[in-house]
Amino acid sequence: MRSLTDIKTLEKTVYQLLARSWMDVEFQKRFFSEPAAMLREAGLEEFVQVEVMEKLSQPVLRLAGAGGTVMEIPLPAKPAALADEQLLASIGNDTIPFCFTGCSCS
Repeated sequence: MRSLTDIKTLEKTVYQLLARSWMDVEFQKRFFSEPAAMLREAGLEEFVQVEVMEKLSQPVLRLAGAGGTVMEIPLPAKPAALADEQLLASIGNDTIPFCFTGCSCS
């Protein structure tokens, strides 16, 4: 089982990738079509299955580990109140300027 610290690191990395995808259409296309490659490039290599699934009205990143653990992280649309400058500051930073229902970053 993953520790809470590992889960927060995973969420932070995914949301940094998501923030970048909100600003760059080509990056977003790749993030949604090749999520496993994007996570590997970000240093997260331990997942045996990675896919973006459409669930209800919001995509979800589904991650399966070698031990059978499955996690789902919501991938919402860009919040209207978030400026591009805030997103730029969050990419490569240890803080996430946004939080979503279901995440453990708070």
